Amino acid sequence: MLWLLDQVKSPWIKNVYDYSHYKVQGLDMRETMKQVVPGAVFIHVKDGVGTALNHRFLLPGDSREIDYKEYVKIFGELRYTGPVVVEVSVHVFDEPGYDGIAAAKRCWENLGSIIV
Repeated sequence: MLWLLDQVKSPWIKNVYDYSHYKVQGLDMRETMKQVVPGAVFIHVKDGVGTALNHRFLLPGDSREIDYKEYVKIFGELRYTGPVVVEVSVHVFDEPGYDGIAAAKRCWENLGSIIV
């Protein structure tokens, strides 16, 4: 992605940081953040479990595999001040009985004490 942005050099094409995609590839959170966050226009948060070839995305905090306290700490170190957006993946909202209000409450339960 960074290579592509460098090649295109368009003021209209920007990047978003979403660690869940890097996580399922086995990449380090701090390293990916250092490379991508400085040019990001916003941040997505959601959990990813499995591998690049066999993964599933979850609500942020549901896997307990991403250290969101560290996530927020690194954002501070990088002086990121843009929006952080919860992404509800098709892996979640396509499940039978999905309830958007319950999902929002669950995200708050998982992240509220960390981000406030």
